[in-house]
Amino acid sequence: MKYVARNELLAIKICQDLRPRFNIKVPKSFVHLIKRCLDANPSNRPTDNYYERYGNIIESLQTDILSEN
Repeated sequence: MKYVARNELLAIKICQDLRPRFNIKVPKSFVHLIKRCLDANPSNRPTDNYYERYGNIIESLQTDILSEN
């Protein structure tokens, strides 16, 4: 049970609205999507029909990634 303390600390940080930082270079649209997925308020998170409405983000991410390499 050595991970219990670590999990409790993580739970406390999440409750304090702390989220990971993005220290790597990723497309801004991807960062925006991740931040929405991690939003403390579930109603602000993307729904299951998000892809249907914003599917072009995936294609733009692929284009961004390919152009950066």
